[in-house]
Amino acid sequence: MTACGQQGSANTAKAEQDTETTKAEQPAQSAATDAAESDEGWSFATVPLPDGGNPPRFVSNPDGVLSPDTEAELNRILLYAKVELGVEGLIVAVNHVAYSNVESFSYALFENFKPNDNMLIVVLAYQDKGVRVEIGHELEKKISEVECQELLNKILIPFLREEDPNEGMLSLVEAMYHKIEDKQ
Repeated sequence: MTACGQQGSANTAKAEQDTETTKAEQPAQSAATDAAESDEGWSFATVPLPDGGNPPRFVSNPDGVLSPDTEAELNRILLYAKVELGVEGLIVAVNHVAYSNVESFSYALFENFKPNDNMLIVVLAYQDKGVRVEIGHELEKKISEVECQELLNKILIPFLREEDPNEGMLSLVEAMYHKIEDKQ
């Protein structure tokens, strides 16, 4: 399995600035409340996964991070990837993962949901500013960890900086599948 991703890097400077602005505008919260909030979020065991369905679904978007149109388009792309390329894809877009640890979340999800070695999982923890991609062993021959990281840095991260997860996820998934398709 190959994994690549970033935690808290979507726009650290902007996030720090936004955090300072938000803190200044909101009343102070207790330390107990802050500690409780850091533990909240989806775990691999609690996040609702797509059930296939008709038409098939490959996107879990329980917090509405992505628009319905984006979700539908991602499902269309992932259906094409499954039928034409044999790639099992899953996208999970949430606001928070448990303990803000997208790496542990995506790894556990991959280990518990791998139908084959052609699995690709993209996890976006939008408000945690984390993104991670997990790739099955066979698929590593078509898209490497280095290529994956380059796509995250060149495509998704700039869109996240602009607070546009919809265009970022669409562009990332399209680019990943074009790379895979080119190596078929």
